[in-house]
Amino acid sequence: MKKKIIVLGILVWLIIMFILSIQSPKGTSELTYFLKKSLLRLLQLDWNEGKKYWWFEIGHLRKIAHSIEYFALGMFVAVLTRKRKIWFPIVTCFLISILDQLIKGIIPTREFDVTDLPFDFIGYFGGIVIVYLVCFIVRSIKNQKNSISQRCLCKR
Repeated sequence: MKKKIIVLGILVWLIIMFILSIQSPKGTSELTYFLKKSLLRLLQLDWNEGKKYWWFEIGHLRKIAHSIEYFALGMFVAVLTRKRKIWFPIVTCFLISILDQLIKGIIPTREFDVTDLPFDFIGYFGGIVIVYLVCFIVRSIKNQKNSISQRCLCKR
């Protein structure tokens, strides 16, 4: 059951990513400006104050959004494949990232942007590493508890 929910989460996230990939340049710009205005409002900054920070520039904001988008994907894929070697979710996310760019490359109003790939990597690699670290810590705690309980049983 858990695996089906994770697969469903990945599919929903991939659909969202696909919708964002086929979005028109106008739609992408509107979404980016909406994100910028929302972040400025959240941080209680006005438009001119936002100009002081490099991450509020539209180009940078889009790259950061790529990292966030792929961070979530990396976490989903890592949770699904956490019992495999770490390279498996990395390769899976890399292939999805390439496919995303290829889709953009065939859409007349979009383009294959190789500069998105490092930001995608930063996102999915970060998500994967966090999931694997949490799994490692949980396993270590469980092993430590088992070791303590076995020592207690031996003393009796």
